Amino acid sequence: MNGHTKKVNSAFFSPITGNRVVTVCMDNRIRIFDTSAIIPKIPLVASITHNNYTGRWLTKFRAVWDPKREDCFVVGSTVRPRQIEVFHDTGARVHEFSDAECLGSVCSTNVMHSTQNVLVGGNSSGRLHVFMDNSLSG
Repeated sequence: MNGHTKKVNSAFFSPITGNRVVTVCMDNRIRIFDTSAIIPKIPLVASITHNNYTGRWLTKFRAVWDPKREDCFVVGSTVRPRQIEVFHDTGARVHEFSDAECLGSVCSTNVMHSTQNVLVGGNSSGRLHVFMDNSLSG
């Protein structure tokens, strides 16, 4: 998988078929690759500009697939107001989870529930934020 110019923080295959890999790189890009055929030059599907710099005190960002879907993943964000972003495998941002009253920190660690539309985001202080949303129903 070519194109990374700095350290890769994470790489995960899509959960159902493994036909996509999402990577988070310190060059401030999230990349989605087509792994439907493992060939010497794996094609890039999309490259998303995303501030992946978390500094030394925060957990590095990881893009994590929704286990119910082949086409969406979540990742923390340094954008204010604080939020957790949802992207489509085409690179389009489709949703953000935020709550200006409760979510005041960066959620670097995130996970989607395996059967329900529930997202849990965790910050470096050990606080968990639980979001439920029907807009991600398949």
